[in-house]
Amino acid sequence: MTTEMIAVNATLGTGLYWRGGQILELGGPLSTLLAFLLPGILAWAVMQCITEMLCIWPVPGALSVYVSEFIDPELGIAIGITYWFTYAASFAALVATAAAEIHYWKQDDKAFDGAVLYFLIPLFLIFLNCFRIDIYGWFEVISSSIKLVFLLIVICFMVTINVGGRVFTVADVRRNADEMIAGTANEATGTTYWDRPVEYDSDAAGTWFNSLAMSISIASFAYVGVEVVAASALEARWPNANARTNTDLSDRSNDELLIGQTVRFSSVYIPVLATISYVVAGVLASFNIRRGDCRLPRLSWVNSRECNSTSPSSNHTTYGTGSTTSAFVAIAIEAGLPPLDHVFNVFLVFTALTCACTNLYVASRALFGLTARLDDSPDQPLLLRWLAWFGKTNRHRVPMRAMIFSALSFCWVPFLQLHKNSTNISLFIEVLTTMGSDSVIIVWAFECWAFIRYYHCIARC
Repeated sequence: MTTEMIAVNATLGTGLYWRGGQILELGGPLSTLLAFLLPGILAWAVMQCITEMLCIWPVPGALSVYVSEFIDPELGIAIGITYWFTYAASFAALVATAAAEIHYWKQDDKAFDGAVLYFLIPLFLIFLNCFRIDIYGWFEVISSSIKLVFLLIVICFMVTINVGGRVFTVADVRRNADEMIAGTANEATGTTYWDRPVEYDSDAAGTWFNSLAMSISIASFAYVGVEVVAASALEARWPNANARTNTDLSDRSNDELLIGQTVRFSSVYIPVLATISYVVAGVLASFNIRRGDCRLPRLSWVNSRECNSTSPSSNHTTYGTGSTTSAFVAIAIEAGLPPLDHVFNVFLVFTALTCACTNLYVASRALFGLTARLDDSPDQPLLLRWLAWFGKTNRHRVPMRAMIFSALSFCWVPFLQLHKNSTNISLFIEVLTTMGSDSVIIVWAFECWAFIRYYHCIARC
């Protein structure tokens, strides 16, 4: 159960709640549907490949080992580094995202941001990762369960608001009759906002197809984590502080071979669960808010002419100007349900931070699996001995060295938001996040290649 919940916690992050609104603004309603559906199908296919190899040959650092053994050793090292980079960078990006969500309540307080959001919160996440797996596993189970319940609550509220759960707000009074949005005053919104399904942000993309391609890249971040079972399945069987990892397939114990049976749930159900959840919630959100709503998050390098307008006659000012927020929080505000937007935002902060904690866990295990096979004997080069230092665990079998190094590698990224020129900093964090999500697609591609080589190897035997 712990392995499955770690995968759920890593997958159900801010990819839907924050980036879903960004996709809707960028590519329109139809892009929201396709951007979450297509990567979901890819994630399911990739998990079938990884799980079959993991069932037969469970090993720490499995994703790197499979590429090394079935394709090329040097390529396996590159894949291991890429996989570690994905989760180490995502840890910092999720902390920054959580800070952006907290800014919904408290803005323009640099001291609070630096001391609490960018220092104390990551320090607390590091502290959580110091516990041994049986204690940390309970944290994953509880937090994942809360996130699943929250997802169901969000979907229920989206349906309720869509069929007429809005209340008459003060903002509605200020609108002319032809500017009234569907769904106000207990009217059903239905598919009103799907009247132009291929509408897109012309400031960000030249054509709708370009916006769809960009949306798919953004949505891929939501599926980062479906494969973490490969990093956590052998947690209980990892070596002690001084033991080295054996990658000889013929020398695996029966207990280790049976571990692969526990990951079948992850390969079959988690990608399907994530895809259905993202598609349903994303489409329901597109039913309840217009693509041009100025509260939706935008690409940091896009300067929207419409949303920068402060004219009272601008239709977009009626939808809200100022700081951006999650699409679901904006829908709660538009529905005239004041407590709901704060409740949603609390859960979004919780989602971002728990996902960041899991990403740090995966990054540490990825680095441990990559370095645990290195020889640290005195006759080895200094660099290899230094890297092998990260491939050891403490007496609780926690790779503390790899975990702390993973946390410190990008812990400086959120602090950049304290700089006055926030636009360029936001662009940098956005690029770093995109690099992380695109990197995991590269890892998936080589895992599929490794599976093909493995399949042909089995066929020849």
